[in-house]
Amino acid sequence: MLSLHRITCSYGPVEVLSDVSVKLKPGSRLGLCGTNGSGKSTVINIASGFVKPIRGEIFIDQEPFTGKPPWYFARAGIVRTFQIPRFMSSVVLGKQLGTTKLAIERGRAIVSDCGIAHYNDAFKDEIPLVPLKIFEIARSIAVQPNVLLLDEPSAGLSQSDATNLFEAITRHLNKTCSLIVVEHRQDFMRRLADQVVELIDGKFVSQPGII
Repeated sequence: MLSLHRITCSYGPVEVLSDVSVKLKPGSRLGLCGTNGSGKSTVINIASGFVKPIRGEIFIDQEPFTGKPPWYFARAGIVRTFQIPRFMSSVVLGKQLGTTKLAIERGRAIVSDCGIAHYNDAFKDEIPLVPLKIFEIARSIAVQPNVLLLDEPSAGLSQSDATNLFEAITRHLNKTCSLIVVEHRQDFMRRLADQVVELIDGKFVSQPGII
């Protein structure tokens, strides 16, 4: 279980999150909505170790993770994507995943479902932003994380691309994988998440339960 307990986070004098708590059981899906600057991406940054809270605690399976580096979260099966893809120089899934044949097959199946298999052997500089973003999500799902954090996965995608991506996520994401998704397309998010909560000025309008 991923647990963020009474998290407060500030960037300089600006308090971005204030006393925010989230608990996710295996297989639960939480959607975060809100205006720009409401703290949605900061929740993902904290849940993946990229930002350290000034107050509050983070637990994964009851083990304290507060203050741990991002690689420590990744080792525990916490995988995230970014609004702007952060792929390495080559996006060949075999090189990216580099672990098992099954993981590579999963990644290529997702890419195929999204209609961009022709980019499988291309390099980053040869690939437009939209398929590059889909590759990053495909890689994240293919490694079968315990928790997947998606930061605006459909941003910049056409309606058809977003629909294909949604179907690929629901088809290939492990049923025991917990999910936090930040998404402005409400139709996309409500089909993907079991519970959707809104952040306003760093606080939840209604506190999410343990889902």
